[in-house]
Amino acid sequence: MWGLSWNFHPMAVHIGKIIQALVKSKGISVTDFADMVNYSRRNVYEIFEKATIDTGLLIKISKVLKKNLFFEYITEDEAIEYANTLSNENELLAAIKDVKKTVTELKEGIDKITAETSKVTKPKKIAPVKKVKKA
Repeated sequence: MWGLSWNFHPMAVHIGKIIQALVKSKGISVTDFADMVNYSRRNVYEIFEKATIDTGLLIKISKVLKKNLFFEYITEDEAIEYANTLSNENELLAAIKDVKKTVTELKEGIDKITAETSKVTKPKKIAPVKKVKKA
């Protein structure tokens, strides 16, 4: 979509172990984490054992842990490339916003000129001069 060339290696990532380590590093108990993601403790331990995970659940866990865990599937260079792409997109969005502002200002100027010119009285039509026939 952005012209990026990412090399996904989902089998090289054991997302369950990454989640477990992150939960532990944040000092969150398994019970508290289970409550945060609305899962039972047993299901949380099952998540920790899974090498892969449903994307909807990964989104939920990412929000709870305040870390985008999708970045675990790409290299650091790919993450930097992605960040640079976002920066370029933000620059483009800012430029588009500026263009829209300029177009709005031009339209307002045209409307003002149109209003001013409509106030100017138009000259009355002069009846054409009739030719007089020579006798």
